[in-house]
Amino acid sequence: MRVTSLDTILSLAIGDALKHRIAWGHGGFRLAPSYCREVARWYDASPLDGADARERDLYESFKRETEDQFDALLAAGFSVRPWLEAGQPYKSSHELRARVVREHVLYVYLTASGHGPGPGRSVDDLDCGDHPMLVASDYSVDGITFTYNDLFRAVHDLFGHVMHPNTFRIEGELCAVMSHLTMYSTEVAPVVLAESAAQICWFYYGPHLEATGDPFGIGTTSPKPYPAQKVLVMPDRLVDGFWNMFTRERASVNESDLARELVLA
Repeated sequence: MRVTSLDTILSLAIGDALKHRIAWGHGGFRLAPSYCREVARWYDASPLDGADARERDLYESFKRETEDQFDALLAAGFSVRPWLEAGQPYKSSHELRARVVREHVLYVYLTASGHGPGPGRSVDDLDCGDHPMLVASDYSVDGITFTYNDLFRAVHDLFGHVMHPNTFRIEGELCAVMSHLTMYSTEVAPVVLAESAAQICWFYYGPHLEATGDPFGIGTTSPKPYPAQKVLVMPDRLVDGFWNMFTRERASVNESDLARELVLA
């Protein structure tokens, strides 16, 4: 059955996927470049696998909650397909939102196409090939088996950029992280941030950019490298720093009210 309203899709999906939402919402945002540089340097200096057994268990919880969100989208009638053409599936956040609203299909830029291993290497020869997010999921579409990182990209794009008008610039990406973070449990937030905000900070503020004379990477026109995919849990001081960029408000609405509040107008 074709769902004709994106509002309906999101309402159904959010109502189910918010089972594990954390206790804080957010209002205003102010970018803190010094914090972003600190996170970028932490990520850059961290080993490829810096998680102990307990922290790897958090990754398993993160994967399960991400899969729950992905299942919720499918159950609501949404389609997610791998992007098999050259380049990115969407040129801008505006195009992403416009096409998803029109088509009810989300194309995912695959992890194998650009992310994870670092410069000059592929996912197949990644040293930390047992990275929890690079494991194949149970979802295959158009002959492509999604990794868990692909599932995360899908739910991040929809719940972070389509559901909210967050751009692909550094400010919009961090706001998209916060928008999506509210759909995860408190315990996995440090993993979510390591897999999203930390990589975003490295992309825009990493030490590799400081050496080019463009320390923020904002004026760089050539493609910037993706960060290496690392198994990390963000330390509490950096988690707190992320929260401090936002105006926080204690959530006081139930899930059904929040679903109505967050869907596209």
